Formats: sequence, C-alpha cells, structure tokens
Amino acid sequence: MGISSRAVVFVEEGKVEVQSIELPDPKPGELVIRTLFSGISPGTELWSLTGHYWSTQFPTIPGYQKVGVIERIADPTKKFSEGDIVFLRSTRVDDRTNIEWGGHTEWSVVSADEPELFRLPDGVAPEEAALLCMAAIGYHGAADIMPVETGECVAVIGLGLIGQFSAQTAMLRGAKVIGLDLLDARLDLAAELSGAVRINPSRQDPTEAIRQLQPEGLDAVIDTSAHAPTINQSFHWLRAKGRYCFQGYYPGLTSLDLLWPHAKELTFYNPTNCTLSDELQCAEHLAAGRMQMKPLISHVVPSSDAPAMYDTLLNRREDALGVVLDWRK
Repeated sequence: MGISSRAVVFVEEGKVEVQSIELPDPKPGELVIRTLFSGISPGTELWSLTGHYWSTQFPTIPGYQKVGVIERIADPTKKFSEGDIVFLRSTRVDDRTNIEWGGHTEWSVVSADEPELFRLPDGVAPEEAALLCMAAIGYHGAADIMPVETGECVAVIGLGLIGQFSAQTAMLRGAKVIGLDLLDARLDLAAELSGAVRINPSRQDPTEAIRQLQPEGLDAVIDTSAHAPTINQSFHWLRAKGRYCFQGYYPGLTSLDLLWPHAKELTFYNPTNCTLSDELQCAEHLAAGRMQMKPLISHVVPSSDAPAMYDTLLNRREDALGVVLDWRK
C-alpha cells in the first residue's frame, strides 16, 4: 500500500524536480509526520546538485532539516502525541528509493526513538526551525569543537547561514566578531545580529583592516568560504598559537600554504554536521531570543517552487539566503 508523498528530487546533475514517491507503511513504534516546512542547506545541497558532494548518486532526495506535525502513531508511545509539532531530519524509504538525506518530503515515516526527533519548544516558529541545522552546525564549531572564549577576537569568513550562526555563537560566548563577505547585505545582517565589524574584501584589504582592529592578531578564524586563496591569506591574521576552524565543505584538493600555520603553531579544527545537543541548545536560544533566525530567511515558497529556488541559489546567490519550502501548499 504505502504512503504517497511529494518529494524534491535531484534527478541528475543540475536538474531538480518535485516528484511523487511512495513511502512504506509505518511499522509498530513508528510515526507518520506531515511536513509543514523544510529548509534548504544552500552549501551542502548545492555541492550535491552540482555533483561535487562525495556521496551523491543521482537520482536522490536531498535535504536534512524539516518541521512537521505528527498525524499518526502506529503504536501508542509516551514520548509523542498526535498533533505534536516536531523537528526531524529524514524519513524511512523503501529499498527502491535513493536518498542522500531525505529531508525534502511531504510526509515522513520515522521511529519514535529517532535520535534527532524532538518537539519544538514554545516560542520557535516552525518555518524558522526548518533551518535549525544551519544554526546548530555553526554552533557545533564555535561552541563545541573549537570553543570560542570570552574576550577573544574572532573573524568569520563567509556570512551565509552557517557563517551567520558561527558569528552569533561567538557573540553569545562573549567574543568580538569580525565578519567578512563580498555581499554588503550579509555584512549588514552580521552587524545587526552578532555585532560584527564589517569587512568587504572587494573594497578594502582585509589584512590591513584586521591589523588596525587587532594589532596583536586574532585569536581564531572560522572559515565557511572554502576559498583557498582567502584561507591562505587569513593565516596571516592570527596571533601565535591561534586557532582555525574549517567550517565549510572542501571537495577535491584544497591547496593550503602551511608555512605560516607551522611558524605560528596554529591549531586546526574540522567540525562536521551537528549533534542533537547542538540542535536543542539552538532551539532554546531561538525560543529565548538569544539567537535570531527570522532576519536570515529571505524566501518561504511553496514546495512546487523548489526547482526555481535551487536555480536562484546556484546562479543568483545574492538574491537568496535562508530558503524554506512550504509543504502546506
């Protein structure tokens, strides 16, 4: 029988469709969840769509963050009730369906014991929580893997969603933040949301600007750009024994000049993804107003508009930042 569901499908390199798929019927102990909103991860999903992500096999269902309402519980459980609004990452599929992560689906079938399934706390809008992994990934790097400390000065290179939340996390932890991006609108958001000092490398020499701001050198750099020339330049910004967090995705061979990391005895950190604890922490920060997601959402569009939104993200990145698909339409 199965459950009929719409899904975003990367059919082949560069081609996106919204298709109908069949999900398996729930087993005992599983939940059937109707998606309200799912969030696009513009970095990882575009690497996948362009064939540069290491695990991509076309056709595939992308996405790894969504919010939905529990419509059916196959077995009674004390953990959840019908009508609960929950955050989740994927769905179970049958053996014929290929998923990279399986987030962008109209329906989900998941175990009630799924580790990263939880009720949204009061005060978090579902459309904002649909991008919760973006907040948690930035938090994971700046609070867990390379903890930023009070009083430090930290530069964040690239102010997409993960960069914005790396900056917000650094601010929450009591650091001074310097934000670097080629788009003024993103610099303005970082200034507003994390108090970041703005540097646009297209108009000013970042090395000289940082030297004036922090003559003794930065304590840490967080890179989300994956742009090797900028990364190599940024090694000069750090003080001796500074720290470097590689927070982007680095396909292929990234050519790094390791002379200055060697001379300065820098420490490198390489976070990936996030944890349930990170997601819960960020959800609480959003609920309390300590973190902000709403200003970073540029588009909430019907799920049927997904192909057009991926085209915008690929070809006109300045026109979009946080993109949420609305599955109610």
